[in-house]
Amino acid sequence: MCHLFIRICVFALFWAGSFNISKAQTIVQLQARLDSLKRVYRTKNIQLDKQKEINKKLITNKIKLEYAQEQTQLGKDSLQLLLNAARYRESRYRAECLRLKRLLEGAQDQADSLQKIYDEVMKKSQTLLTEYRRQIKQLVAERNTIAQENIVLQKEVNKFKKTLPGLFPFDIRAVPGASRRERFSQVNRAKNIQLIQVTYRFTRPPEVNDTVTMKVFDQSGKHFPVKVHLSLPWNRSSRFERAGLGVTGIKWLPGRYTIKLYRHNHQKNMANQEVGLTMFVVKQ
Repeated sequence: MCHLFIRICVFALFWAGSFNISKAQTIVQLQARLDSLKRVYRTKNIQLDKQKEINKKLITNKIKLEYAQEQTQLGKDSLQLLLNAARYRESRYRAECLRLKRLLEGAQDQADSLQKIYDEVMKKSQTLLTEYRRQIKQLVAERNTIAQENIVLQKEVNKFKKTLPGLFPFDIRAVPGASRRERFSQVNRAKNIQLIQVTYRFTRPPEVNDTVTMKVFDQSGKHFPVKVHLSLPWNRSSRFERAGLGVTGIKWLPGRYTIKLYRHNHQKNMANQEVGLTMFVVKQ
C-alpha cells in the first residue's frame, strides 16, 4: 500500500508539472501572436496614414486639373469669339471688294461704250465731241478712283488680318451736312457744308484707356484741320459711336475726301494707330 501511495503521489506530481509546462507554453505562444498582431496593426495604421496623404494629394491635383480645364475652356471660348469677329470682318471686306470690282467692270464697260459713241459722232458736232470728252474723262477718273479704293480696302483687309485681335471700327460712314434747327441734315454742296457726321461700330466694346481721333484728307492727301465738336459719351458696354466733325469756315472743293480713324491707348504705348477709313463726296 505504501508503494502504491508513493506511485500515485509521484504520478500526480508528474501530471501537475506537465500541465504547468503546457500552460506556460500556451501563454508564450499567445503573447507572441499578440505581439505579431500589434506589429501588423501598427503597419496597417502607417499604410492607412500614407494612403490618406496620397488621397489628399490626389484630391488637390484633381481640383487643380479642373481649374486648369475651366481656364482652358474660357481661353478657347475667347479665341472662338475673336475668330468669329475676324471671319465676319473678312466677309464684309470681301463683299465690299467684290462690289467695287463690279463697279469697276461696269465703269469700264460704260467707258468703252462711250468711246465707241465718241468715235461715231466725232464727225457730226464739235460741241458733242467736247461733251463726250468731258464725260469720258470723268468716267475714267471715277474708274481709277474705284480701282484705288479697291486697292486701299484690300490693304486694310490684309492689315486687319495681321493685327488681330484688336479694336477696329467697321460700318464706317461719313455724311456731309449742316445743322438746321438743332437737327442734322445731309448736304452735298461745298458752300453749304457745316458738319461731317461720322458713324461706326467697334468689333468689341472699347477699353477704359481707348480713344479714337479722326483726320480728313483731300484727294491730294492734304490734311484738313477739323475739330470734333459733337460726340456721344463713350458707352463701355456698347460698340456704337457717333461723332460730328465741325468744318465751318473751311473752303471745300468738289471731289472725294477721306476720313481716317486713329486709335490711342497710353497704357499699351499705342498712339496714332490707323484702324479704319471711309470716304465722302463733295459736289460743286
